Amino acid sequence: MQAGQGLNALLSAIDSLPDAVLVLDSNDRVSHYNAALVTLYGDAARFLAIGKTFADLISELAVSGQRYRALPESANALRDGKRRRVAVALPDDNNDISGTTQIVRSLALHALAPCDYEELTAEGRWLHVATRQVPQGGHIIIHHDITIWKARELQLEHTVLHDPETGLPNRTLFMDRLAQELRRCARDRDRKFGVVLIDVDRFRIINQDLGPEKASAVLAAVARRLERVGRPSDTVAHLEGDAFGCLIDGVLDERDAYDFARRVNQALGEPIRIDTQDIEIKISITIGIAIGNRLASSGGDLVRDASIALSRAKDDPGTKVAIFDSVMQNTTLTRYRLDTRLRQAIRRKELRLAYQPIVEIETFRVAGFEGLARWGREGVDAVTPTIFVEVAEQSDLIVPLGRLALESAARELTTWIEHNPDIFVTVNISPRQFDEHDLVKDLKNVIEDFSLPRESLHLEITESTVVENPEKVAEALAELKRLGVRICIDDFGTGYSSLHLLQAMPYDVLKIDRSFISTLDSSPRSQIIVETITEMAHRIGMRVVAEGIERHDQLAMIRRAGCDFAQGCLFAPALEAEEAARVAISGRLEVG
Repeated sequence: MQAGQGLNALLSAIDSLPDAVLVLDSNDRVSHYNAALVTLYGDAARFLAIGKTFADLISELAVSGQRYRALPESANALRDGKRRRVAVALPDDNNDISGTTQIVRSLALHALAPCDYEELTAEGRWLHVATRQVPQGGHIIIHHDITIWKARELQLEHTVLHDPETGLPNRTLFMDRLAQELRRCARDRDRKFGVVLIDVDRFRIINQDLGPEKASAVLAAVARRLERVGRPSDTVAHLEGDAFGCLIDGVLDERDAYDFARRVNQALGEPIRIDTQDIEIKISITIGIAIGNRLASSGGDLVRDASIALSRAKDDPGTKVAIFDSVMQNTTLTRYRLDTRLRQAIRRKELRLAYQPIVEIETFRVAGFEGLARWGREGVDAVTPTIFVEVAEQSDLIVPLGRLALESAARELTTWIEHNPDIFVTVNISPRQFDEHDLVKDLKNVIEDFSLPRESLHLEITESTVVENPEKVAEALAELKRLGVRICIDDFGTGYSSLHLLQAMPYDVLKIDRSFISTLDSSPRSQIIVETITEMAHRIGMRVVAEGIERHDQLAMIRRAGCDFAQGCLFAPALEAEEAARVAISGRLEVG
């Protein structure tokens, strides 16, 4: 009697829920559903019947086309802590349902394991579907409407993948499409394409003479003209500043490449008219081109080759167009020499960390530091981090360099925490280090060797690192979290910002990229993005750091947005270890 009363109470509670709920018995047949599910199904509710198997139900729904419009390729299910892809085939325009049954059964198989996935209904509503086992046998499937949340996610994704100044794809999206093009080349051995880099000459002077607003109008005009030159299958992107990039389909040889360059020059040859003041600006451009095919090792290499060609074109006062060739390839010898020097420097432990303070906004207390690699003496023999880190990333040196950074940070921390137990140091982790099985072991050894509190060492990874291999990164981060290490996601907002990835990964801290901070005063969109990211991070229990703070007005804006910490030259540049020690022990900085 009590068991029956308990079941009735449970079913009554389900009936009162606003979420749509389907209950299956131990044989995976429909045993109960609430009114919200009937409303959700609409006309398709006629397929609901007590005793019907779940596989039959979703087969009927899919084949009818009344329930599912699509389960997009990006829909992921979580099963046993791992991401699983779920898809359903739909009838085509001729109502051909061949192959549908098998795929729908696959969906049923996945859905009846404990999992979560996203679903797009025929009415255009996004649902988060959660399937859980019932202890007494059977399953319960809960459908929660996330349409508004999903719209915000898609809007945010579009915003961070497109340049607000021109509306064109940004560098992140450009590189993603370049990677897609290389995958096509791997399937089609004869396929070729062009990677074109375009610089607007003397743009800095245009910016100085006319001001940022009119200079932005010039870039927008350049963007529109480049779009008209390109075909629908081409990609035109605004990479940064005065730099544009194009991916050109069907470039078979140098003649095709030069023809495209000619059309670009022709399109940009006419003066650009700005606003109602009848200001006309005559611009010139420089073009560097690399031709990609199945032999290209990576998109980054092709961009590098096009950049080398661009530099060569700048030296040519005539055509100002260059295509990468084997002669230019000799310039890579310099990189190999630098690789050799860097290898020796790491072995001799000549590299060191400088420490940039991370400040708690409300109290101006120095909460911690970010450790930044340095090589050589400033103004004497220093090699910029941008150069040597890139060289390390492209070789096997990034792993020992990362290990050296961990040891350096730990060595300083042992002294600092005696005076300031709450101080921490954040160390950047490269994507290559996640490919090394020794990352967790190295970290454990460092913590034990230096007797560090585990929360004093933070690891910083970029958003792109996660997107490249979410399953592998999630596994590694879970191990690191078990060690007690805190995880920070860096440059958030510059890549494929998936809210579900953000929620699925065990992050403690989120860093807002400096590109949003630098435009806070001029771009309402940047302000909205910073506020949205901060609110979202707080709602899932993360702290927020804004990096690149250089002015007091930026500090005021991120404070209003609710950011917890700030980092940038307004407080201090990266400090040498001796100066950083004084700051760490006192916990204070003088802000100018």
